[in-house]
Amino acid sequence: MAKFAVIFLLFALFAIAMSGRIAREEPKESNPALDTLNKIFEDIQKAIKEHTTPEKLEEMKNKINDIGKNFVESLKTGSEAVNKEIQNITPK
Repeated sequence: MAKFAVIFLLFALFAIAMSGRIAREEPKESNPALDTLNKIFEDIQKAIKEHTTPEKLEEMKNKINDIGKNFVESLKTGSEAVNKEIQNITPK
């Protein structure tokens, strides 16, 4: 008889524990600033997708390579000028 009482008590406790309401998330309120930023990012992504073609990407790649080569050449020229000035300095 005691076994039945313990089983019934455990069943009742389990039923009470499982009957509790599960809190749902409240609906998120609209954030106008965040909505505006999301729209701006979507517009930028759309513009990038529309205006990037393989030809334009290749042209941009060539321009970047040219700029890189010019930069390296100007660094070499500047480095040579600095080295020349350093060589001309005489210790006192």
